[in-house]
Amino acid sequence: VGGSVTIDGQATVPLERLDAVQFHGTLGVEDLSYRDASMSRALEKIGGSLAVDGEKAEWTGFTASLGSSLLRGRLQVEDYARPRIGFALDSPRLDLNELIATFGGASPSAPPSSSGGTAGGLLDVIARGSVAVEALHFQTFDLQGVRGTVSLRDEILTLSDLTSRLYQGGLKGRVTLDLSGAAPRCRVEGALEDVDVNALAGAYDPGLKDLLRGRLGGAVDLEARGTGLDAILNTARGTARLAITRGSLTSFSMLK
Repeated sequence: VGGSVTIDGQATVPLERLDAVQFHGTLGVEDLSYRDASMSRALEKIGGSLAVDGEKAEWTGFTASLGSSLLRGRLQVEDYARPRIGFALDSPRLDLNELIATFGGASPSAPPSSSGGTAGGLLDVIARGSVAVEALHFQTFDLQGVRGTVSLRDEILTLSDLTSRLYQGGLKGRVTLDLSGAAPRCRVEGALEDVDVNALAGAYDPGLKDLLRGRLGGAVDLEARGTGLDAILNTARGTARLAITRGSLTSFSMLK
């Protein structure tokens, strides 16, 4: 932990049980950083103002960064030992690859829990709230205007009611990440509409750029495991029904 906290309020400290301290007041958080044994890197630039009433707190002006990702907004927290969190967050940029790499595997120093995940960390956290992300990066793909409801329970992160723009088209659906194991498991259920084929193919593999044009639509329901795109594609199972309209094949490489 690093940074500074300004405290203003009243605390009750039972001498026979110091861990039962009760605090009522405000905490001003500035440039805080935090990392525990379940995380591969620290959350940084944590800031905002907390109004604390015993085991409850409301955090306004919340900010936090992880690599190139930035979150801001409002949170409510109950029971700090086993947090229950509600939130409304927005972000100019969120990189899911960074989040998965940070929380998606057990640290060697963290003993496994009975559920197979890490002791403490995300296992003890229950959270639910709304997110609005202007630019989201996942694997090699970029989405804009992402909106949805996020929940976290038993180390399973779910993004539901998802709507987003994807390469001039649209994406709707649901994404689930199981972070309890050494390699995260992912399930994607979604519908694609009028997506630019050339832009999508070029994001997947720059060598495919300008080979095929058109508009892509359809539905997918896929499960996979891993953090890298190759691992995800090699373990992907499920169904996909896709169609290209107004398509044109600009060139053809026998090798590709």
